[in-house]
Amino acid sequence: MTQSATFGQLFEILEKIPGLQRKDWERNQSGADRGLESVLIQRTTREVATYALVQLRLVAMQELLANDDPIPDETQTAELLSWARSQGPGGSMMMKVVTNTTDPSDRRRIGALAVLRYYHNREDDNPVVKRPWTNEGMNKLTTLDVSSLLVYPTPGDFWRKKFETIQRLVDTVLRMNLPNLSDDQVLWDLRSIKGVGPQTASMVALFWLARPTPIIDGYLTRLLVNHGLVPGTLDSSFAQDDLRRQLILGAQEMAVSRPDWPAHRSLSALYLWACEVGRLHCTCAKSPSPNCPVRRLLNHISGRVASIQDIRQ
Repeated sequence: MTQSATFGQLFEILEKIPGLQRKDWERNQSGADRGLESVLIQRTTREVATYALVQLRLVAMQELLANDDPIPDETQTAELLSWARSQGPGGSMMMKVVTNTTDPSDRRRIGALAVLRYYHNREDDNPVVKRPWTNEGMNKLTTLDVSSLLVYPTPGDFWRKKFETIQRLVDTVLRMNLPNLSDDQVLWDLRSIKGVGPQTASMVALFWLARPTPIIDGYLTRLLVNHGLVPGTLDSSFAQDDLRRQLILGAQEMAVSRPDWPAHRSLSALYLWACEVGRLHCTCAKSPSPNCPVRRLLNHISGRVASIQDIRQ
């Protein structure tokens, strides 16, 4: 394909694909939790990353252990464990935690069952995963002794370093004078944290701090390149920096015509949708598959389609 698209056109293409995450994504997981999880999910499965986050939540906000949401009964637990068997390594690891901790009040068991419930149905009420952070919980998080968390499936120095990075991240964010910081200054402060790379910093700034900082990852770049939505490749840091600038400008431009989509929200949806298209919907390798839903939607675009690089015109 040789077609290419402006940000607004690209957004409308993805918006039409059924089954992608809801636009009000905070109802599934808060921006703060998405930002924190961006540290935890590196080099592990999504279930284990969410489990690690839930354990931090349960220790920092112990009131979650006494929430009004009932612990799944034996029948519900059996159904969740049966479903988990089909969910790959992450599901199997949650199963192991549940079956090895039979005490219904065990924090690890409660966390693992909450994670399985979350991935089984993200829209379900699930306060262990979804209840907003309290100020007290966030402050407590920065000074926790994480030693009790370093057990299967989050053992050893690998996970200690992740938890300590989370603590440094939260401490930095709580100390930020956000109203007086530009987007670039926020990113600079986040990137200065030991253990926080550029992509993680962008995710924290975008989801948690509501700053229009695009996340340029493999899913997005493959989507754009494989479908001819940008000319050439995005292999160089220069090309990715240019794409980042164009996405910001495009999101800001779209916010004018669609006020219900401020720039940080459309960029958040772009990231979530590109990830889901790449993982679940797009069957492309280096060229579009005839069955790819993105290609089918692109084929229905009428008239001249401009390049993302033309977005400022």
